Amino acid sequence: MDVLTTDSVNTNTLEERSRTLNRALARIVKIPAFSAGILHETAKIISEEGCRALVTDRISIWRTDENLIQLKSINFYDMNKDIHSIQEDFDLSKRQNYVEMLKSERLIVIADVALPNPLSDVVEEYGPEICAMLDAPIYVDGELAGVVCIEQDRSEKYPDKREWTIEEQSFASSLGDFMALALISAERRTLTHRLKTMMGNLPGMVYQCLNNPPDYTITFVSDGSTFLTGYSPEELTGNSALTFLEMVHPEDIELLEQRNVETLYKGLPLEATFRIVMKDGTVKWIWERSHVAKFDADGNAILLEGFYTDITDRHRLEMAEMANAAKSEFLANMSHEIRTPLNAVLGMTDLALKLTKQGEEAEYLESIKKAGSQLLFIINEILDFSKIEAGVIELHPEKYQVNEMIRDIVTMIQVHIGDKPLDFIIDDDPYLPAKMIGDVTRLKQIIVNILINAVKYTNEGHIIFSVSAEPCEAEDSYKLIVSIEDTGIGIKNEDFPALFDNFAQFDTRKNRDIVGTGLGLPIAKNLIELMGGEIEATSTYGVGSRFSFYVIQKINVPQPAQLFMRDAVRRQVGLCFSNPIKFKIVKNKLEKMGIYCDMLRQVELSKYSLISKYSHILIDEDKYPGLSGILPKTLKVYAIKTTKHDTKDLPGNAKEVLMPLTNLCLSKLLGGKTETLLDDETAAEGFNLQLYDTRILIVDDIEINLMIASELLSALGAETDTALSGAEAIKMVEEKDYEIIFMDHMMPDMDGVDVTKHIRALPSEKYKKIPIIALTANVVGDVRDLFLRSGLNGFLSKPLDRAEIEKVLCEWLPKQKWRYERVQKKEF
Repeated sequence: MDVLTTDSVNTNTLEERSRTLNRALARIVKIPAFSAGILHETAKIISEEGCRALVTDRISIWRTDENLIQLKSINFYDMNKDIHSIQEDFDLSKRQNYVEMLKSERLIVIADVALPNPLSDVVEEYGPEICAMLDAPIYVDGELAGVVCIEQDRSEKYPDKREWTIEEQSFASSLGDFMALALISAERRTLTHRLKTMMGNLPGMVYQCLNNPPDYTITFVSDGSTFLTGYSPEELTGNSALTFLEMVHPEDIELLEQRNVETLYKGLPLEATFRIVMKDGTVKWIWERSHVAKFDADGNAILLEGFYTDITDRHRLEMAEMANAAKSEFLANMSHEIRTPLNAVLGMTDLALKLTKQGEEAEYLESIKKAGSQLLFIINEILDFSKIEAGVIELHPEKYQVNEMIRDIVTMIQVHIGDKPLDFIIDDDPYLPAKMIGDVTRLKQIIVNILINAVKYTNEGHIIFSVSAEPCEAEDSYKLIVSIEDTGIGIKNEDFPALFDNFAQFDTRKNRDIVGTGLGLPIAKNLIELMGGEIEATSTYGVGSRFSFYVIQKINVPQPAQLFMRDAVRRQVGLCFSNPIKFKIVKNKLEKMGIYCDMLRQVELSKYSLISKYSHILIDEDKYPGLSGILPKTLKVYAIKTTKHDTKDLPGNAKEVLMPLTNLCLSKLLGGKTETLLDDETAAEGFNLQLYDTRILIVDDIEINLMIASELLSALGAETDTALSGAEAIKMVEEKDYEIIFMDHMMPDMDGVDVTKHIRALPSEKYKKIPIIALTANVVGDVRDLFLRSGLNGFLSKPLDRAEIEKVLCEWLPKQKWRYERVQKKEF
């Protein structure tokens, strides 16, 4: 038995899969045992090649007896054990249903043996490990002569079933045809007619032609020519209708002829991809493999044999992938070209605002910053949409603190609300788990997108942001449930079907002053579904809208983030709120914490006998007028503000608190002994990060970027050095010790990845451990994995954000190098 080299079974693409199957068939055709009529050797090779090409567990080949009451084993191959054997006869006398199916069906395809099927009496002969079957009948002279049985066991890849593809079914059918020819050869019958019949069932066309260019006179062609080219074998044989080259697309003839000269003319095999024009004018992409079948006495090739197969669908897929790659490259460049100057605009604006505290200049600078932030938001939406459309967006789960996520979202949305007379109400369940595991960046993006829409389309009233969680069936998973309700303009019924469509915007005349791309909701929906969740919306036009969704998150710390006050029973809270919905939500949260509270009317605030029982009183800002000097100084009074602007008529003994009231905020307001599971509670509003004895290197080829990053880090107490090139950075790293390096990604000569690899290769262990963080304006594709594979520790996207910089510093600097220090403020 000849030893054949088989293709790798790791076929990950359509092209590799198709080539694996086709090459296996081509090898079988050429084995000496096949033409010599050595049946058992042929069956061994067919079963082994079939197993490896299909990546399945076993193939057995059987022949029937004269009365169709028994199957006799020709060969049984177990790929896992790499063993060939002969099995006992298989009784068909009580399985005539199976026989009839073999006689009437081209293939018997069973993807899941556990489901009801007509072959249950056959399946029971197999062990419980089998999950799928594919049987190809063998016909000789139109009569059932045997069967090729392909078996798939349960595995990690196929735990319950295996869906056999059309290509795999066609391949199995061809194995049956090959065995038919092997049986005929073994009985010493003529091969020619049977070979032609078998070739007609191949997923392509086999041909033989003279090497007499440019005619290449066809001497044999299989029946597959009709499907592949539209021409019958009779039309092609002898070049009756046209020559080979006349079928080839005019633009590909020269290239194909060149390939012939480079290969076949030298006796080498040819593999080529080109187009043909079918009889009806349709263009197909063809993959050809051919070789010299016969040489003359002088060693010149005189007879060629080859195989054509249709790869039009595969080529279309490849073109789509190339188009996506080109688009991704364009978006990466666009992202870099836009974000780089935008980083300078926003960074320099922040620096100017530090020097200009008030007046018209400060207002102008705030306007520039606001416009730049809006532009950045639009750019991010377009880039995210492109990544989703290209199917390259990925999730990066990490541990995160739920209360911290809520706080970050609240901070961002308050900026967007600005001076709008809105009650931003947070209904965060006190029983929320402390820590979860998920892509918190994408989760915040989803929530912020929906909240920003609510702010855009709500001019007055309220926005309610609710967060809760409930356990899933899986022990380590929770369903994080979010809803956002507003009193905005609402959505018309006729607009609902297109609500999550790309670029959809409604009531454009009425809302022409509202900036946006129409991509926020489609992006949110795609990300939610990527996280295993769903989103739904309800709305009444002119009244408001409600969006709710859930995502599946892994659980890290299931206990509530805010443990309740041990002395909660000593606290009684009076709530003087204008909005009854806000009162209901805050009351519900406090009662879950074990704190008694009820509603106070403004008139009751002047009556000591009515308010003296309360340990704390919370008052809405529209209830302030007339209270100055009335409230007893012994009471703890908190004035709830919607903006940071100065408020007139504030009660004299009241402390100002900025809305909204999260659980963490309420716990701090009411004082007492509280416990928290937050790691960095001090990293909240009212604390600033301060660095100590920290030297940082910043590398960027643009001086403005260096200035901005240096100012940001210097303001935190760092000592900074800057480098304008990779070569300069390497030299400085060799001369000085740095606690951390911020490295620009795209630089001329040496980019950030190359510089990092060079630093990591320096002859000292410290160079392998120093944290290196990429600064990048390219946020297209999975840059995170690129940086981590290249030796960087993480990345920050431009424009730089102070909060993100602080997170990176706290993560990578030693604990003794930083701490959060309280900032003295008038406001609480």
